[in-house]
Amino acid sequence: MKNILITFFILISISLFAQDVTEINKQLKIQDSLTFEKEIRIYRGFGITNLTEIFRMYQDESNDWKVENYRLYQSFENSKKSKIDKTELTAKSNLEFIWASLLQTNVSELPNMSDIRYKMQRRGKVELIDGEYQPINEKVFITDGIGYVVKIRDSKKLNQIYYGNPESYLKHYSEIDELIYFSELLALIKNEFDIWKK
Repeated sequence: MKNILITFFILISISLFAQDVTEINKQLKIQDSLTFEKEIRIYRGFGITNLTEIFRMYQDESNDWKVENYRLYQSFENSKKSKIDKTELTAKSNLEFIWASLLQTNVSELPNMSDIRYKMQRRGKVELIDGEYQPINEKVFITDGIGYVVKIRDSKKLNQIYYGNPESYLKHYSEIDELIYFSELLALIKNEFDIWKK
């Protein structure tokens, strides 16, 4: 029953994040779908704060690279408008190199975090409980923190994924490839563009 409730909570959360992303795009006046052949968007937030940050990198029709960071402060009052700060970012390295490095994190192939939940446990013993043998596994659930929605397009290849607290989970499950790759993606963005540092 506990696993059913957890699965239900995860599915509801993913659905809410998808709705949030559509509303965020509407406020930023950008299309919901990725229109450029090479484009990545990383939506960062979805916690108890009203701040969502959006990293966007794309190659336009002129083959020029654009890198933007939005900070969206959503208003909780109907009478007030949300506040949007937009910054053009400068990279430390060549943008073609950064794009290739982003792809090397397998971000265009990664599954949703919900698809790897079965890996996120420590296997225990099988014990007899109330007359039934049951596997007892140790699971870590981090309920507060930072969630990420990533949308990426590389030519015809499209992917959209959600990860909640990937860096925190990596501390508990350092052997899970998907958490390693996702954390490498975040580290690359932080280091190359000097954003999202605490």
